[in-house]
Amino acid sequence: MGDRFLLGVHVMTYGATWPEVAAVGQEVDRLGYDFLLMHDHLLATQGNLYQPFFESYTTLGAWAVLTKQVHLGHLTIGNPFRNPGVVSKATITLDHITNGRMTLVLGAGSLPEEFPLHGLAMGQSLADRLHALDESLSIVTRLLDGEEVNFDSSNYHFEKVKHRPRPVQAHVPVMVGATGEKIGLRIAAKYADYWQMSIDASSLDEYRHKAEVLQGHAKDVGRDYGAIRHMPEGSFVIRETKDEARDAFNAYAAHFKWSDEARTAMAAASWGGSSAEIVETLKPFKAAGIDGVILQQLPPYDFETIRRLAQEVRPAIEAL
Repeated sequence: MGDRFLLGVHVMTYGATWPEVAAVGQEVDRLGYDFLLMHDHLLATQGNLYQPFFESYTTLGAWAVLTKQVHLGHLTIGNPFRNPGVVSKATITLDHITNGRMTLVLGAGSLPEEFPLHGLAMGQSLADRLHALDESLSIVTRLLDGEEVNFDSSNYHFEKVKHRPRPVQAHVPVMVGATGEKIGLRIAAKYADYWQMSIDASSLDEYRHKAEVLQGHAKDVGRDYGAIRHMPEGSFVIRETKDEARDAFNAYAAHFKWSDEARTAMAAASWGGSSAEIVETLKPFKAAGIDGVILQQLPPYDFETIRRLAQEVRPAIEAL
């Protein structure tokens, strides 16, 4: 992918039909995005917990044959849902289906209430789940590298496990989403080729601070900090003018029937404006070290923003 400004789309499928999910995946691929990422949950993270949405690995399998160039992954795999061996085998299979376009994105789980309701991670705190995530990443990355794995802990037991075929890629890239300064960012420093955190236009100082913490952890664990590319996620609404972007956001918010409090919070977190205005807002983030951005998308999918980010914002950022 070279040194170009990287772009990804994080697709949530809450309330979407399958044709809509297929269409957004194909459009992201056509526009030359670098990553197409699927949520991984059993209950919804937005609105009604029990609204309709699609399972993640099945969706990636379909996108794998509907797309040609975009790299696929999750944001993020809920580690308590699956044994690391299952994650490894599924990742390898998808890497073969896509001819080397799979990314491993494993996380501790962002909706803790869904685990005990499904009989998973019973009694585990966030610290417990992060510890299990660290162990799981150690196991999965070694399996993906073709190693034989022996491992024994209270979470996992592996005895002389080796997976074949190996992935098409010599190294399946790993993306880690983290902001926790003691554990999460240390896990990112150990394993991540790409680091993700959520940002908005007011997050520059927070991003710089988290990046400094990540750099310190990378030094401690012996990783080359420069090898970890920074891919923060944001909610963008891009139109011809700022007023049009605001109107588009308000229409979007009305679709979800958010409370006034939720609407205010979402509006504050959203990057709204013209392509030129978005570029100006992103400039200091690029100067601070971001290598790209991930666009969060809830249905109804905002194809205009998806197009403008790829065709107008990226070239302008790359020209800076």
